[in-house]
Amino acid sequence: MGDADRAAGGAAKRYRLRVRAPDGQEITSSVIELLSSKAKLKSPAWADGLQPVTTAHKGELSMRIEGVALEGRTVRFNVERLEDGAWVAHGVAHGVVKGGVALAAIAALHPAAGGAASGVSRAPVPLRFKAELI
Repeated sequence: MGDADRAAGGAAKRYRLRVRAPDGQEITSSVIELLSSKAKLKSPAWADGLQPVTTAHKGELSMRIEGVALEGRTVRFNVERLEDGAWVAHGVAHGVVKGGVALAAIAALHPAAGGAASGVSRAPVPLRFKAELI
């Protein structure tokens, strides 16, 4: 993160903690990163604005999320599908916050397709995603 980010208060602050015991032994932690209180992920959306999103879509599904005060940070998009009444992992994509927005895409393959697109018609499977900083 550059000086402009630090000046804006959006940069993470990095610390090392040092603890000294009464007998003089000392231990230092690895680097701990604390984000600004302004930093947050908000407004997750499928980039094409279609709702609901399902595996019936063709090609790739694009996701976006706003990253307030998180410029340059990496976001993991965990995509899930509804299967037998429970949400299960469908795929993972990563994006970097640029201009206040992180974008990522994942293939919209039906779980019954076995990882390959085909001309067979299948019932759509609902999808959702959750985003987190990594």
